[in-house]
Amino acid sequence: MKRVLLLFLLALSIVPSQAQRPFSKKNVDNEDLHLGAVKWGERKLRWDDFRAVNPTNGRTSSYVSLEAIPKEKEKILNGIKYKYIGWENYVIQNNSWLDVKNMNESKLKHCQNQFDLWEFLVRKVAVEYPRKQNVSLDAQYSEMQRAFDEEIDRMNIVTNQGNNAQAVDSIADELAKKLTDEELDPRDLVRGLVPSKVYWMGDMGIIASVPFSDYQGTSYGVSFGASYNRCKRLYGLDIDMSFFSKCKKQILAKKGHIEEGDWLICGAITSYFGYNVYNRDKVALTPFIGVGVRFFDGGERYEEYIKNKNRKHVMYECAGFSTGLGMMIDYKLKHTINSRFKYMGIDATETQLRVKPYISVTRYGDGIGWVPAINLAVGVNTKTYRMKEK
Repeated sequence: MKRVLLLFLLALSIVPSQAQRPFSKKNVDNEDLHLGAVKWGERKLRWDDFRAVNPTNGRTSSYVSLEAIPKEKEKILNGIKYKYIGWENYVIQNNSWLDVKNMNESKLKHCQNQFDLWEFLVRKVAVEYPRKQNVSLDAQYSEMQRAFDEEIDRMNIVTNQGNNAQAVDSIADELAKKLTDEELDPRDLVRGLVPSKVYWMGDMGIIASVPFSDYQGTSYGVSFGASYNRCKRLYGLDIDMSFFSKCKKQILAKKGHIEEGDWLICGAITSYFGYNVYNRDKVALTPFIGVGVRFFDGGERYEEYIKNKNRKHVMYECAGFSTGLGMMIDYKLKHTINSRFKYMGIDATETQLRVKPYISVTRYGDGIGWVPAINLAVGVNTKTYRMKEK
């Protein structure tokens, strides 16, 4: 994961035309706790943030060296956790300058306006880039740099390189409003998007099975399941294993016997079809029907049916066709939307508490016959899907 993130950061570390180089460990600003930089939003720019000497010999009165660093971020809104790539923007102090002959408050504010403009543009990239499937990050950055350079040229003309205080104040007010209106809201990443019609689910939990039988007792164990879902229909497979059940009546069969009081190991493999009838707020209801096989092991197999003669005690297995119906009740515990990785698109994961009561009927051989049972599984279900355009 660290290697993937490093490659991702290297690919993203493209800076606007005013940025010259990354941070240097030699440029330590103890007051701001950054390596020779001022982070956007922590404070306004000051005179002492411009530490470089003007190399243009007066032809350019100011220069703001900017750098934006991509950063994984998380925000929880209305119970949904959003994971996305945001940006931390900096002015590199030892690479920025103000001409000492031209130092005035209007000029300083003009530099702050450039810092604010870059913050506004990278916020737009953070929201727009994950949605543009056919646009590379390089192309997005080139477009943003052009917009930045064009706007800076306009600002320089309108403000006379920052010397027109009234024009500088007007631009500052305009940018402040834009930054308020365009406050990075991760919900914008999925605005207008809907969950894909195809998704996968997996669940695991504990199960209790109460058979109405003269031969089997109640059993407890674990259940694992997976399903393929399309629209409201789901097709799944469950595997159950349960224990702590005792034989209630002697079973004498052709290939083995189970004595009263013997411990049983029970299980089931069931394929099922369900249809979601309710899915709002935090609750989803999905009735289902299933078919498969149920079995239990116990006792001993007769010697003539033991293939490996070195194994003197081999449990006898009793199995039969099973069918049933029930209800999946899902209560949503956690919802995460992830747009951090462009190549994966925008995906979502829902973690749910699943309560699954169902009735099964199994036809066992060896004289046992039809056995109805009430079953209850309680566990955690995970649903994963992509977000796409309507």
